[in-house]
Amino acid sequence: PRTKEIIEKYRPKADEYFEGVKRRVPEFDEHWRITEYNMQKLEEVAETLKLQIDNHRGILILQGEAGTGKNVMVDMLANLSNRGVVPILCNENSVKEDLTYEFYYDPEKGTYKLPSKLVEALQTPGSIVLFDEINALRPGIAKMLNSLFDYRRRIYLPEGGKEKEIIVDPSVVFIGTMNPQNYAGVNRLSPEVKSRARVIDIDYPPFEEKRGGRTYYQSHEAEMLAAHMDVLSELKQKEFRLCWDYVVNGDKTNGAEMIVKGNEQIEKDIRRIYDVIRVANNLRRMYEAYQIGDSNEPMDFPTSLREVTDIAMEMNHRKGVV
Repeated sequence: PRTKEIIEKYRPKADEYFEGVKRRVPEFDEHWRITEYNMQKLEEVAETLKLQIDNHRGILILQGEAGTGKNVMVDMLANLSNRGVVPILCNENSVKEDLTYEFYYDPEKGTYKLPSKLVEALQTPGSIVLFDEINALRPGIAKMLNSLFDYRRRIYLPEGGKEKEIIVDPSVVFIGTMNPQNYAGVNRLSPEVKSRARVIDIDYPPFEEKRGGRTYYQSHEAEMLAAHMDVLSELKQKEFRLCWDYVVNGDKTNGAEMIVKGNEQIEKDIRRIYDVIRVANNLRRMYEAYQIGDSNEPMDFPTSLREVTDIAMEMNHRKGVV
């Protein structure tokens, strides 16, 4: 698949650059599909992180609904660049000590503390420090991160009545994730973090597109779901896109007839995936309308990529579903 070819192309250079450094690099997932939409977003993320490294300041924040693939995108980027990902889980109960030290108990030594995984990650070349749901941090805790994200690129730890200075390795990058800020009930991002951040929106892959007075249906999300279907996963991504246009958009001149011919399961599975995405897309529009006040119809959660993936996997094992 194209996704694996891209990763195999860039990994050797990344391996050579970070040779000898121990990192938790996400493993390649055979179900990953780098669609044209994902590639555009990955390129935008990579360019923004390059600016962060070149300018020695900042944090990139990926903003999007739960289940739009923000964390998967980080894992893809990490695998492509041979970087380790260190997740820092943020919530309203996080305290300063959670970010600076971890406490342990030993029957002989008693309670003792060691530097937190954040402190270790700051000093590990090539780390991607991922602040998950960064907008959940209370303002006072977020303020302590100011010196990480501005020109200082360091953090100050209290130790023995003094302050210990931890300087960030030049190759370390910072990424945060959060839900859309214009939605009801979402914690607002700390002004201190916001002023130091670049924000990229990670939406659900585009589905409907108007062309010449008619609606065309794009295959981005379908390509992701096809990876979980036995028959469709055997197709190359280019072949799948041709079959999608042949079956869904009625393009009978692209040569996909030769792929579909003799294997009626391809067309059946594509139509089933189309139905799932069409319904999910409608529910997402209804959810967004409610969240921004354009609808009074209550909807608490959108239909995420995780959920449609689960549906695809269920359909794959139960051929009569949908």
